[in-house]
Order: sequence, then structure tokens, then C-alpha cells
Amino acid sequence: MDPQVLKSISFFSDLSDEDLKVLAARAAEASVGEDREIVREGDYSYDFFIIQEGKASVRQDGKEIAELGPGEVFGEAGVMERSLRNATVVSKTPMRLVTFTHWDLDHLRRQIPQVIERLEKAFSEHQSDGSAPG
Repeated sequence: MDPQVLKSISFFSDLSDEDLKVLAARAAEASVGEDREIVREGDYSYDFFIIQEGKASVRQDGKEIAELGPGEVFGEAGVMERSLRNATVVSKTPMRLVTFTHWDLDHLRRQIPQVIERLEKAFSEHQSDGSAPG
């Protein structure tokens, strides 16, 4: 993945060029059409997502609890806690996503710890506002 694409995402915009290169080596991109289920509540958590473009609906028990947009993270809760998904995320528009696996997370923990700190902060914020997508 092109490190400059990652730099254009607010979640990563202040990382150094060297950190962006490390991150880009682990990142994958995905495109999703409108009204597509990206993750399903109750499924196993193997990866997490950062929205590059588009909007998504976060649903628990079939009810929308949050809307996500560019720069926001989802799926980190299940990956960080190695637990089942606690919400379903459905695209509201066509989307471009950056994805990382839980193996990537383990490597990033050693290589770019500030990215893990941001994920932990996002997870804490989702927990406190009840929108925990993931």
C-alpha cells in the first residue's frame, strides 16, 4: 500500500514517513459497495478496519447505535480483546477501507506503539459512549 494514502487518513496523518512505510507494509485495502455487511455481531474477530472513504452503520441487536465515517476505526474491540464481534457494521455508502489483521497488530505493537495507543484510545471511547463497533 502507498504510505501517502495512509497519510491522507486522519488517524495516521501525523505519523513519520518511516512509520508510514512500516504501516503500509502491513496494510491492505478493501472496497465495499453500499449496503454490505462488513462485520457481523457474534463472528470471530480477525481484523480491524479504518475508513478511508464512505459511511457505515454500527448495529447491535439490529438497532443502529452509531454512524462512522472517514478516519474512524471499527473492529478493534474484538481484535484487541480476542473476542467475538460485539456489533454488526454495514456500509451506508460505497466505502474504501484499510484493514489490518490481529497478526499485524502484534507486529505494530513492537514497531509503532503509538498506533496501538491510538487504537486503545478509540476502543476506550467506543466503550464509554456505548458504540463499540467491533
